[in-house]
Amino acid sequence: MKKICIVYYSISGSTADIAGILGHELAASGFSVETAKASDSIDLGRFDAVIIGSPMHMGNVRPPINAFIHTHADQLSRNKVFFYYSLLYVTRISNMPDFTIPCHVDPSLGLKTIEKKDASGFDRHHSMDYYLKRLYHQFRGVRLAGVAFFNGRLNIQALSLPERIFMNIIIRLTAKEKEGNFLNPEAARAWTRDIASLM
Repeated sequence: MKKICIVYYSISGSTADIAGILGHELAASGFSVETAKASDSIDLGRFDAVIIGSPMHMGNVRPPINAFIHTHADQLSRNKVFFYYSLLYVTRISNMPDFTIPCHVDPSLGLKTIEKKDASGFDRHHSMDYYLKRLYHQFRGVRLAGVAFFNGRLNIQALSLPERIFMNIIIRLTAKEKEGNFLNPEAARAWTRDIASLM
C-alpha cells in the first residue's frame, strides 16, 4: 500500500478542509494517508508521495510552507510531490508557454484566458504562469508531479492587521476577490483521481 503525507498551512480554514477531503478520498481509494500541519515534525522518508497545500499570499506560498519546503528540500527531491493553492482568483495570459506539469483548476474559479495586452497588473500577478514560476523558485529544484488551484475562503478577521488593511483595499478596488466561503469540495475530490493515476 502506497503512503501519502498531506502537509498544509491554513488561515481561513479552506486549505485545511481541502487537506481533509484529499485525505478521505485517497484513503478510500486504497492509499495509506497521514495529514499534518507544516509546523509538525514529520519523517517524509516514510512516504511515497507528499501533497503540500498553502493559501496564496502575494503570489507566493505562505511563510510556514516556504520554511517546510526549505527544511525538507532534500527528502522532497526523492518523493513524488504534489502542490495545491487555495485562492480566490486565477487567470491565464494568452500566448504564454504551455505548462510542463499537470495542472488542475477548480471549475468554480471561472478560469479565463486574457490577451496579454488586455491583462492588468492584478491579472498578471494572479495568472497560472506567474504562480507556477514562483513555485519553481520556491521548491528549489524539487520536481512537482502536479499542481492544483482551488477556490477557497476569505475570512478577513483571521488575517493579521496589515493583511486585513491590504485585503480591504483589494476588495474595494476589484470585484475579482471578495470575502466569503467559496470552497468547492467536488473539485478536490476530482483532483484525487488525477493523483491516483500518477502514483
